[in-house]
Amino acid sequence: MFSIQYFVAAVMVLLLGIVLGHSRADIPALVCDTATPMPATLTEIRGMYATHTLSVFKKDDGCSLLVYAPRGLELIDGARVLIDGKVERVADAFTGLPGYVKFLQEDGVMLVARNPQITVEKQGVSKISQARRISMGAFTKLFGEPDAGILIAMMVGDRGMIPREITDSFQKSGITHILSISGFHVSLLAGVLVLMLWKLPLPAWVQYAVVGSMLWTYIVAIGAPPAAIRAGMFWTLVVVAYRMRALVGLPTIILLTLCAILSFNPALVRSIGFQLSIAAVGGLGVGIFFFRRLHISSPLRPLALSLVVSLGATGATLPLTAHYFGNVSLIGILVNIIVIPLVALLMYVALGALVVVLIWKPLGMALSFLVHVLMQLLLTVASAGASIPYGSFQNLIFPLWAVGAYYICCGALFIIALRVFRIRFREIWV
Repeated sequence: MFSIQYFVAAVMVLLLGIVLGHSRADIPALVCDTATPMPATLTEIRGMYATHTLSVFKKDDGCSLLVYAPRGLELIDGARVLIDGKVERVADAFTGLPGYVKFLQEDGVMLVARNPQITVEKQGVSKISQARRISMGAFTKLFGEPDAGILIAMMVGDRGMIPREITDSFQKSGITHILSISGFHVSLLAGVLVLMLWKLPLPAWVQYAVVGSMLWTYIVAIGAPPAAIRAGMFWTLVVVAYRMRALVGLPTIILLTLCAILSFNPALVRSIGFQLSIAAVGGLGVGIFFFRRLHISSPLRPLALSLVVSLGATGATLPLTAHYFGNVSLIGILVNIIVIPLVALLMYVALGALVVVLIWKPLGMALSFLVHVLMQLLLTVASAGASIPYGSFQNLIFPLWAVGAYYICCGALFIIALRVFRIRFREIWV
């Protein structure tokens, strides 16, 4: 039975984790040396675009630097290099972007280098990076363009092969999140998988095992980026806790999961991907909580459920995307009703095609054609959404106080909804 004492204790632990995470000082910011040439080790490839790559290297003194480099030089995580060129502190490199400076510093990045000369002393041996390069080659071999480029962006994180007009239409229609490996992306996928298996006549433990195996198969297949791993850990803990529950509701499980994760690494509270994951999970949970209390005819339930998932996840993450990225897509709430389940189906058909083509080529080619059909549907939906006037707004300034006000209003609406549905607060947690 749920106890108010446990709830209060969990809230206190969570608040302590948040305070600790925000209060941690980044000491290397005061001691990082900008002298070159500097030896460094590749720790993360953050973005791969048509003209350049964005990577994080760590120096021997522990300082990390963000490097903008032209495409062409292929590096694997763990590669040992010598960087020669102009290196600046992030505060000097981005003087007009204080929010971005703070984000980089909180993420441990203190230096920036643009177009430096990079000499490889020793190539990395990361199995994940090697698998990432092999998977990119497999996509380009089996799928045509622009299908291969979009799939590589969705599953590997390399946007370099996507035409600019497609990227623009995705951004205007509010579905850019499908082209990046983020906590929001993984959370949406996990939510769709749970909903797809919800009504199947399978034991609960079988459903959770299928969700977990499919989710982690996807995370490994895309190269296991940190944001995806964090989101995967979050959903795994949520599913395990929910499977082991004893009259405990999903909000309680989410709260306890947050306590566990932030106790292990309090600095995650400042991660954009982690914040988006929490918001997406919370939005999905609230949406499904009220959806189960609505009396909707069976033929309309799938469409209504898609609307609830889109409204919950998109609405909960809207202020964060506006604050961090300056983008708000109102039409995206409707577009995601179609796109979210479509993307989940598209990714797993594509992964299935890559596996089946090794066993029986005709069936693999047939699946690749199905991928093409689904991709054309996705592009059509994106183009239609982008063509709607005033459907999206770019380069907005959404201050932090507005984010807080937004969530306070959401909390007030939630309390009003509880009264309308005559739900006691205790019913949420047990």
